[in-house]
Amino acid sequence: MGRLRLGWIGIGVGLLALVASGCGGGKNSFVGVGNSGNRIFEDELEEVAEDLHAWPGVPQVSEQDLGRIYQALVQRAREGNPHAARIVLVLAELQREARAAE
Repeated sequence: MGRLRLGWIGIGVGLLALVASGCGGGKNSFVGVGNSGNRIFEDELEEVAEDLHAWPGVPQVSEQDLGRIYQALVQRAREGNPHAARIVLVLAELQREARAAE
């Protein structure tokens, strides 16, 4: 009886994951089989970054790279890109929270 109950729980969790992945515009991805190595990605970009991180030979992102990316992001936000603006606003909020916590 215990194994049967665990089987139904597993099926229920699988169905919940299937249903949840379709909610909110389909931005959630469930990766993994069973209980080993399961990961939940907030969006596809995080999944790509995880894949690149696991790929041998990908160079490290330098501080200079991050500075250039930041400058391009701020420029796009100034030009009216709503996605870039949201990232900059969230970053500013996190920075302010960190300063307040010091």
